[in-house]
Parts: sequence; structure tokens; C-alpha cells
Amino acid sequence: MDNSIETKYYENGNIKSESDRINKTNKTFYENGTQKSYNKTNTSETINYDEKGRKTYHSYSTKENGWCEEYFENGLITSKICDSSDHLQQTNYYKNGKLDYYEVRDHTKHEMRKYDRNNKLLSTDKMTYPNSLPTPKTNN
Repeated sequence: MDNSIETKYYENGNIKSESDRINKTNKTFYENGTQKSYNKTNTSETINYDEKGRKTYHSYSTKENGWCEEYFENGLITSKICDSSDHLQQTNYYKNGKLDYYEVRDHTKHEMRKYDRNNKLLSTDKMTYPNSLPTPKTNN
């Protein structure tokens, strides 16, 4: 069983799920045959899809020993959140699939910086704890 592929089917004959122990992947499918989710167990990568086959969610580890989560609507990315091992969190916000602006939370300095799509600093806010909500500090 360690080197096998287990496939389950819907009554209509379409694949319901596939567990591939050789490549360490799991896939699930909607009854209409489009892929619902993909998970690579040895890297913890997960991708979810809607019934039309468009990506709705993607999570994965990064080279910088961090973790990212991407969210999609109608197949277009709306936001991306990445945490790094150096206590930084970057959240990108997208309009029509293109970067609009992003925020960087520095948990060691307790501050949040907001940048436009051209990397121009728009604001710096001090974060207060325990809520971690930003308190306005400066805008330039």
C-alpha cells in the first residue's frame, strides 16, 4: 500500500478522489469532473478550485522558510499573505488580478508599513498589543 494509487469514483463514472502514495499527492474532484483540490503532502501545498476549474485558494511554503496563502475570485488573485521566519508578514492586495498595494507588518518593531504598487511608502503605523491593530503614527 505504500507505493500505490487509490482512486474512488462517483456513480456517473467520474473520478471522485485520487490518493497517490508514490508522488505523495491527493486530489479531489467535483462530480462534473473538474478538480476540486490538490494537496502535496510532503510539501504541505494545497490548491482549491471552484466547480468551473478556477483556482480559489493556494497555500505553500517558500524558499525563505515562510508560508504563503493566496485567495482568488473568479480565477483572479485578490490577496496574498506571506509570513517569513524573520517575523515579517506581507499582505498584497490586488484589483483585477494586478497588485494594487501591499502592507508589511514587522512584529519585532511593532509597526505596519503600507506601500503602493511602485514600492512607494504611503504610511507607517505603530501596532499596539495585544490586539495588534495599527495605531496611526505618520503618513510620510
